[in-house]
Amino acid sequence: MRIVIADAHPEVRSALRLLLETLDRSWSVVAEVADYGSLQTCARLQDADLVLLEWDLPGMARSAQGQHIRALRASGRSLIVALGPANEDCVLARDAGVDAVICKNELPERVITVLRRVGRQL
Repeated sequence: MRIVIADAHPEVRSALRLLLETLDRSWSVVAEVADYGSLQTCARLQDADLVLLEWDLPGMARSAQGQHIRALRASGRSLIVALGPANEDCVLARDAGVDAVICKNELPERVITVLRRVGRQL
């Protein structure tokens, strides 16, 4: 599975990359971006099977999050998993139409379980 990580925090992107590529050799992080503008112009987005999207990604206005999700879907066939810091954000993300939601306080095992489940949709 080819993955794009979209998170404002470099330490989160690094930790996710390490977790993903270490636990499943068939997973490859093809790009990392720190804001929504970079995500929109990401050349590797069309090659991605999955986008791990920080729900509060800079440049993504809360009032237009559903619109942003639809725009990401239009750019390719990628599944979208939102990373949210709180349960309220998880509910908003689900309502916006993402394929799955992972709260950032989840254990790594739970993150992997969710990504494997979502990846079976490919």
